[in-house]
Amino acid sequence: MRITSSEMAQRDAWVGQRLLAGEGALFSFVYAGRNSAELLPGWERKTVETRLDADRTQHVLTWTDAGTGLCVRCVAVVYGDYPAVEWTVYLRNNGTTSTPIRRDIQGLDVSFQREPAGEFVLHGNKGDRCVTESFEPYRLVLGAGIVRRFAPMGGRPTNGPGGWPYYNLQMPGSGVMLAIGWPGQWAASFQRDMDRGLRVLAGQERTCLALEPGEEIRTPLNVLFFWEGDDPVRAQNLWRRWFMAHKKWVARQFDLPEEGHGFVQAIRLPQAAGEKLVVHPKALRPERTCVFENPESAEVRESSGAALASDGFAFALPKREGAIWFYRLVEEVLRSGERGIERSESDAGLREGDDEPIPAPARIEEGIDS
Repeated sequence: MRITSSEMAQRDAWVGQRLLAGEGALFSFVYAGRNSAELLPGWERKTVETRLDADRTQHVLTWTDAGTGLCVRCVAVVYGDYPAVEWTVYLRNNGTTSTPIRRDIQGLDVSFQREPAGEFVLHGNKGDRCVTESFEPYRLVLGAGIVRRFAPMGGRPTNGPGGWPYYNLQMPGSGVMLAIGWPGQWAASFQRDMDRGLRVLAGQERTCLALEPGEEIRTPLNVLFFWEGDDPVRAQNLWRRWFMAHKKWVARQFDLPEEGHGFVQAIRLPQAAGEKLVVHPKALRPERTCVFENPESAEVRESSGAALASDGFAFALPKREGAIWFYRLVEEVLRSGERGIERSESDAGLREGDDEPIPAPARIEEGIDS
């Protein structure tokens, strides 16, 4: 089973048109009441290309609003040995005052056109509900005018029948696999028009917020993997080979800013050569002290937010092992052997509100059958 040159060419053509030439961004949002598709062409745009290694090239695209100081940064990685591209979008306030409200932030907003014959078919799996139907595969035909929406339940990213963020979108003669990397409440929708087009959106389920000076947020990590032919199982096996070839560690952070605590977790995969991984936890204020505790080893570490941002937090693990560290924010540095320091509340950082609904096509069907 090999990647074909036409699969690589299909990915390269898409990247060249959508990412490098700037013919429509890979993401979208509403800022001060206007859609990003209207705003970004008028903002200053810069592009930086970096060769990460023999098989990966990074493209960093930035758009800056001179009026408010908002900087939008899209960090994309194109793989040289597999027809894959991944990206994450960051929004930062480089100004001196609060930004206007931005809402409906979609880290993935892409469209596809199928051939005249045939139809879009969406392959996926249900999420987990601790029932016999957990992770059950499904196959959905996306006919004209249909909208399919997916989201997990209760903030757990793989919970519920619509909570599995991996999709295999089949088209006549080809397809694309999509993944949404977010350890919280995400949402995705597949919106068919009345002709031959399909729009796919994904991001945090609800976003409506302003950024204070210096604050930054990010979208989920998004992945597209292009394939050709009529065999979605072959595509899934190619995806697995790509993942095993390039993903050495799995790391995640879950943070409750309003409670002042959270956890970081890392899993070392078999193909990881080194036993050490350094992660940089997000959304921890530089002046605050963070105390980490490992419930298995009873080890305790402490660090300031500034040190975590610059030096990171180190995991050292044998192969096929993982670790989880719970952390809490405290008022002062934890002295050796001391416990019970009162935790202060941390700022929530985001002001969340309701989204305006997406205008509905002819038919709307929520998620998949439960």
